[in-house]
Amino acid sequence: SPLDTVQIKNAAVQMKDYLEELMTTGLSRVSPDVTDSLERFAIISHNAGLADFERAFRGLGTLYQSYLSRQASFLTVDLMKKLTGLYSRVNNILETEGIAQLVKEAGEFHADYLAVGDLDLTGITIEHFEDVSGYEGETVYFLETNKDKWYTYTVARPVFYDKRKKWGNPQKAEAPWGLNCSLENLIRLRIHLRDAKCDERRRLSSSKETRGEILGNRSPYPNEIPGWYYEDFSRLFSERIAEQSDSAENAWGRDLVFIQPAFCEKAVFSGAEQMLSMVLYDSKKREIILELPYSKEEARSIRYLEKIREDDPPCFIGKIYLRDGRIRLIPVDTWK
Repeated sequence: SPLDTVQIKNAAVQMKDYLEELMTTGLSRVSPDVTDSLERFAIISHNAGLADFERAFRGLGTLYQSYLSRQASFLTVDLMKKLTGLYSRVNNILETEGIAQLVKEAGEFHADYLAVGDLDLTGITIEHFEDVSGYEGETVYFLETNKDKWYTYTVARPVFYDKRKKWGNPQKAEAPWGLNCSLENLIRLRIHLRDAKCDERRRLSSSKETRGEILGNRSPYPNEIPGWYYEDFSRLFSERIAEQSDSAENAWGRDLVFIQPAFCEKAVFSGAEQMLSMVLYDSKKREIILELPYSKEEARSIRYLEKIREDDPPCFIGKIYLRDGRIRLIPVDTWK
């Protein structure tokens, strides 16, 4: 839909004034109704067609709520990054005249799905998520065995109005593409999709035009996934971080890797940071730092990780990124 530039500019003026007020007020004097005000600006953003700004205001509201409820995971630096980043984008909106640049700043509510033909997918794992923009859901990860690429299918639910609402067990919900199984059972199967569609990040559409067929149970072994399985952490760095640092298709935090350490240190949970950390080593004692922030959903995973034997670690499946010159791993699953 075409954007109403007058409505957008008027909304941006209000946003700028309010963000300046927040920065002037500071944290110690902020009003408890700040979250309501930020939700109002999320609605204003939605009505103006500013999808990215709607998500950003809800994310900012989540951080302020963390501060007001004195959550140990709250970091002032995270709030400042979010606040100043949003303020900068609002200024960009006010200074932008061309409609093409305005559309780029606004973002999209729904991704464009394009036809990608047939896909042979192996289900790997399922991840529950809760993002700061007010959505929660499940993401199923698949490996495409012919092209050696990751694909995902996500079911998301809005929780920004009522986080107490009960959704039952979403993983027991019916799988898409006409497959006769539950969502969680997809990670145990090999499937074939005809006329599949996905967006630029390889997120699959549940289009009724796409039909699925179950080929059998999954049985991936290291020799079947050589491009994503790592025992040598030096090879992991060169292939998954160094080579992609300048790439437009940077997959950090999106694609998963399989990491099999030779040994590890005992997991340590920091009460101050509300974070579990564990150092993983390859056979030449090169390190990867596993990190898992505490949440109610991750409490069981944290207890499991704390019991892992240093001389017998499992294969970790997770997302990697680089911080302070060290490779970090956010675990999603483990395999033996």
